[in-house]
Amino acid sequence: MSLPTYDPLAWERGCTVEELYNLYAHTGWRGYRLRNVGAVYMAVTELQATTVLDTGCFIGMYSQPISAANVTYVGTDVTPKFIEKAKELQPDLRFEVADVRELPFRDGEFDIVLCFGTLIHLDSVAGAIAELWRVTNQALLIEATTHNEAMHIVEIPNENPSFIHRAYSPSCLLDEIKLATGQGACLISRVATYSGLHSTLLRVDK
Repeated sequence: MSLPTYDPLAWERGCTVEELYNLYAHTGWRGYRLRNVGAVYMAVTELQATTVLDTGCFIGMYSQPISAANVTYVGTDVTPKFIEKAKELQPDLRFEVADVRELPFRDGEFDIVLCFGTLIHLDSVAGAIAELWRVTNQALLIEATTHNEAMHIVEIPNENPSFIHRAYSPSCLLDEIKLATGQGACLISRVATYSGLHSTLLRVDK
């Protein structure tokens, strides 16, 4: 059986939640997910973390492997039907509808905070990073789409003009993190994806 081709515009094309799940679970995106989970495991072990917040969690794609690391997992997403599906798939885990720019949690409530593939859909990332940093107790892991240093921000074309999809230069992303947190970020890895873009994973420690 041939696997489906990775399609970054699947959501705009009208895919259902189930179709998106099958698409992302069985294509090259799986490799990036494994890399991200590995980074979470390393952080959990190193910091002896007990709580993890997964912002922009979609339908909980990371929830099972992360919760298996003996931590309390909480997933959030701004899209209600994604959270509804996440609760259906993982009824024993906690999921909430929440905007990454206004999280309903206490300062420093989570040892580790994740933001994988979410910043690229925001019109401004500094405020979101500051909010992520606010609820972080030990470490923040950010995965975003990046390109070369020629331009700071590139708009990735899509079929829905109201849907934001951006790529950042690595230096622009690092500057935004520094502005929002006052800390420098450590580059974990940068992997080529499609059309000259990269999936870049960064970690910021408190």
